[in-house]
Amino acid sequence: MRSRRWEVYIIAAVIALVVVVAWYFVLLSPVRQKISTLDSQTQSEQLQKQTAEQTLHRLEQYKKTAPQSRADLVRLSKMLPQNMGIPSLIVELTATTKASGMDLVSITPSDPTAGTPFSVQPLNLVVNGRYFDLEDFLYRLEDYAEYRNESFLVTGRLLQVAGLQVAEGPGGLPQLSVTITIDAYLWSGIGAGGGL
Repeated sequence: MRSRRWEVYIIAAVIALVVVVAWYFVLLSPVRQKISTLDSQTQSEQLQKQTAEQTLHRLEQYKKTAPQSRADLVRLSKMLPQNMGIPSLIVELTATTKASGMDLVSITPSDPTAGTPFSVQPLNLVVNGRYFDLEDFLYRLEDYAEYRNESFLVTGRLLQVAGLQVAEGPGGLPQLSVTITIDAYLWSGIGAGGGL
């Protein structure tokens, strides 16, 4: 009888062990794998949410600064146009010569030199006037675009005086006839080879 009791205990223990192993492999293990999969999906979703929140925050900042950025782009496109726009430059230079007391005789554009990201359009201007009027004219040309207090002040094109030839004016001194070589900068774009 005693041996039967041990057999019942052993059989009960084996059945209990089989039930526990079956419970582990049939119920617990798949649930743990599902929980693990859901945890990794949750972490992935949280990471995507954080990225989306950061992007949203950055876009909200862009939205706040958009009007200022548009104004900056307008100023920079006035300073560095993508094409020469000779008629608008003639109007600009004519107004500047009149404001400084000079007479604009001629504007002769030369062939542009392509570059990246800037191209240069050389121009030859012939103006007549007095010395101090010439000085005022050159100052106004330099004042079209200047960098002051960490920002650009733009009233016209980005120009650089590359050369100056002074001769006696048609009516004699103190009138001067001045040939000015100006480099007008153009935006040809990153990776572009010209754009004039």
